Amino acid sequence: NINTKKETIFMQDFLKILKKISVRISNALPYSINYPFVSKIGLTLFLIYTLFINIKTFVLFAKDKSYAVHDQERISEKRLLKYCFWGGALGALLSMYIIHHKTQKVLFKILVPLMFILQLMIFGVVIGFFGFWVYLH
Repeated sequence: NINTKKETIFMQDFLKILKKISVRISNALPYSINYPFVSKIGLTLFLIYTLFINIKTFVLFAKDKSYAVHDQERISEKRLLKYCFWGGALGALLSMYIIHHKTQKVLFKILVPLMFILQLMIFGVVIGFFGFWVYLH
């Protein structure tokens, strides 16, 4: 599939750019503790990834809504849920309430909020524990 190949190439290029940006950001942050499992760059990458995947998910939901309105080929529900699962649940929730897409689907009404709660817990652990050691010490 051409779109999948383009997306893969885009993601590879994006990750290279992301790494360069995260190195610059992390160099600007205070860092006085050095644990092998805690990395300023890793935490910064996590934050940037979270932002990116939520924007990407919101855009995918918006595109699918546009395709639905204009009777074009749609983005599969499986693909939309995959982006939600990999960290984009907030973007999906925002798109559900801002552009009113997939709000009638029971699967989305149940799974997206559950994934969001799970991601909030994961985010809290990563930022709360690792962020404490990296940014506050």
